[in-house]
Amino acid sequence: MSTELQIEILDPTADDQEIEGFTESLRLALLELDVDSVSRPTTGQTPSGSKGLDLAAVGALLVALKNSVELATQVVSAVRSWMHRANGATQTLKLTMNGQTLELSAATLDQQQELVDAFIAAAAPPKQA
Repeated sequence: MSTELQIEILDPTADDQEIEGFTESLRLALLELDVDSVSRPTTGQTPSGSKGLDLAAVGALLVALKNSVELATQVVSAVRSWMHRANGATQTLKLTMNGQTLELSAATLDQQQELVDAFIAAAAPPKQA
């Protein structure tokens, strides 16, 4: 059984092309972890009369991961590390898992860690025996 973590990259100073670059960079970083998949969620059908597939949501990723507190912690830690490497001074990352949402922004590392710990405790599935 797996859990889905949705990630949204928000940056009011970046255009769609920059957001797309950020999204791809984060997607590649997450694929290095033991996750089931990292995909682009869709925003629905393309406009009537157009030829194409569903539109991918700009700045959004959907991570499928095994029901594991440890893996959820690794994924969120990887997201935080990526954010700091990407110089995320103006970025906000919105993480949603099991109905719980966490927004990471320019908080200190200690403040972010407290928020991450509370998010994982609330959103990650319980450890299976």
